[in-house]
Amino acid sequence: MRKFFLLFIFAFITIKLSAQWDKIPGEGNTRYVKKGLHFIVFKNGGIKDTLEGAFVKSNGHSKNHLKLKGEDIYPNKVDSVYLWSKLKDRNSDTMKAVSIDNMFLFNTVAGQIKAYTLVPFNDKKYSIYFQNQGSELFYNTNDFRKNVLPKWVKDDKDTYDYWKKYRKRKMLRIFGPLSTVALGLTITGVLSKNNPDAAGLAFVATNTWAFWFFIKPIHPSKIIEKYNANKRKDEKFFTE
Repeated sequence: MRKFFLLFIFAFITIKLSAQWDKIPGEGNTRYVKKGLHFIVFKNGGIKDTLEGAFVKSNGHSKNHLKLKGEDIYPNKVDSVYLWSKLKDRNSDTMKAVSIDNMFLFNTVAGQIKAYTLVPFNDKKYSIYFQNQGSELFYNTNDFRKNVLPKWVKDDKDTYDYWKKYRKRKMLRIFGPLSTVALGLTITGVLSKNNPDAAGLAFVATNTWAFWFFIKPIHPSKIIEKYNANKRKDEKFFTE
């Protein structure tokens, strides 16, 4: 019995570690530094000189700043910044960060609901902050995804159904592996007394829990992007 208990603990730890597969740079407590960037800093309606430096995302999920010529430039000191990787690519590789709640945030999804990232990537999968019209800024927590996001998108049936699909996939990825391990260990324990060979096959089946992670997760930004797109369909661009 002790053997099965240890196997179950091992499987649980492995499942928890497997959650790291979906981690992205700049999320959670990950530190992120991007050097060799060029910046234009906007402050009080004016423009500071173009500078070269680094973008620093500190350990944590709500702190970042610029490091220009040895000087730390914090979000509450400026209005916004433009940055790009190479001087020649300014027209094609420019990103804008606005200062919100003492953070530099990059808009990854625009529309009625906005998505932001704390690091200089325009890809929506890096989004970790979300804001509805006139609402506060929400971090990408389970409480936000479970309780706040559905309220934001409930008035659009297509998007709300997509949110339900997201929740279903999440539950399958969480409880599917645990259920598989628990069932396999139970069957192994029952068969091991009278049929060791069958118990061995049941133990092999126990270790198929990882297949549940082939169910692709849905990022909240995709739900928000669908909602904004559906809302734009209803906009009237021309009136008589």
